[in-house]
Amino acid sequence: MAKAGLSGDVITFTHVITNTGVRSDQVLVDVRTSSGWTFELLDLPGASGEGSMVADGSSVVTRTIEIEPQSQVSFVLSTTVPPSPTVQLGDEGTFVIVATSQTAPQWEHAMFRDLVWVAETAPTGRLYLPVVTRQGGASTASTARRSSR
Repeated sequence: MAKAGLSGDVITFTHVITNTGVRSDQVLVDVRTSSGWTFELLDLPGASGEGSMVADGSSVVTRTIEIEPQSQVSFVLSTTVPPSPTVQLGDEGTFVIVATSQTAPQWEHAMFRDLVWVAETAPTGRLYLPVVTRQGGASTASTARRSSR
């Protein structure tokens, strides 16, 4: 899933994991990002586990959840687009979520990929330009102010 955001925006992605089996299942939910953006997993019931930073500088959060037979669990991945100049127009934050059944890991596996594009960055200053007008052949100059948003 892909979304666009501005610096400082909170972007959320909702995911659903379904147990279609006839037995309760322990599911390992692993979230990774190498973009350096911070993120949280919200609304993940019964989650246990810790987040960590791995050697390549990527962030990893691993949670184990239990899903009853023929039921589903939804959760939200939430991230805040970093401020400029940390990110620039066109930068991306990528999050990969892998859900693996612990009852039958060789059979059940789901992967989600969330992507956030930086749509615009906040201006860093003000630009003052002279405005030159002509009145009856004579030039006059004044300064117009253009302020950033």
